[in-house]
Amino acid sequence: MSRLTFNDGFFCGTEDDIKRDKFEFYKRKMIKISNITGAILTMSNMELLQRLESILPNTKIETVEINGNMGYISFKDPHQSYRIIKSFPTISFETETYSLSYMTPDAMLFFGNLPLTYQTKELAKLASSYGVITRCLVIHSKITKKSKGYGFVEYANRNHAMQAKLHLGAKYLEGRSLRVDWSDERMRDYEDTHATTLFVDKLPRHFLQDNVLTAMFQKHGKVIFCQIATSSSTGISRGFAFVDMASAIDAENAMNACNNAVIDGTQVRVSYAMPGRPGASILHPKVSFLCHYIEIPDVYNSAQILVFR
Repeated sequence: MSRLTFNDGFFCGTEDDIKRDKFEFYKRKMIKISNITGAILTMSNMELLQRLESILPNTKIETVEINGNMGYISFKDPHQSYRIIKSFPTISFETETYSLSYMTPDAMLFFGNLPLTYQTKELAKLASSYGVITRCLVIHSKITKKSKGYGFVEYANRNHAMQAKLHLGAKYLEGRSLRVDWSDERMRDYEDTHATTLFVDKLPRHFLQDNVLTAMFQKHGKVIFCQIATSSSTGISRGFAFVDMASAIDAENAMNACNNAVIDGTQVRVSYAMPGRPGASILHPKVSFLCHYIEIPDVYNSAQILVFR
């Protein structure tokens, strides 16, 4: 597979942007071997490296480390991890079979509410001031090929990511307030980068009718969950809601159709929420105003949200 390079020209919305997204997402340098027992535990790191290279064809391994019953493999070419996981989900040593899986990133940030003029090049330039970047991508619509207004940046270490989160959260870019938060660990595959949850902002404070909001979105796709956030002590609306759609396509159709809709005389804003974190996991389905509500993360503070359009 030939390497893709970034186009220095202005965003034109092509299939190449989708390919770049996928290529960058799967640029993961490390994988892990789980639940190690037996002969592997008696090997030196160099012995294990040589053994793995003999088992995994056309592979150049940079380092191998055993820590307890877990093994960590780092590849010289970060795209080899995708090929290995896809072709060899398990490997055998002697009589034992072990599963291979991606390392869960601990230094990847979600950048929401990006200006639609921002592509990977611009996001990388913005984020690189705080440390070495190992992955950077802006997510594009499969339908229009245009930016969805959010992306991801992974840093070489968590401290750099923490500094970026601290300094870039709520930064204004072209009239938009950035939302920066840790990416969700459930985002394992490229398809998971396409949000299925929508964030509805600027709702009238007196508006509490989940069923009305559900009906509005249901016209444009299947709604899995829809709920207005309310105060746990008073039951008063907090002015925003989450809507979980059945698919990324449904979410995109609903977002395009419902953004700037008018509810009780107020124009509401609809944007993509963070992929991998359903609204139902943030609010919890409510039974009555007496039920328990978890705190809403600061990244969803309604005062900081600007529409992606």
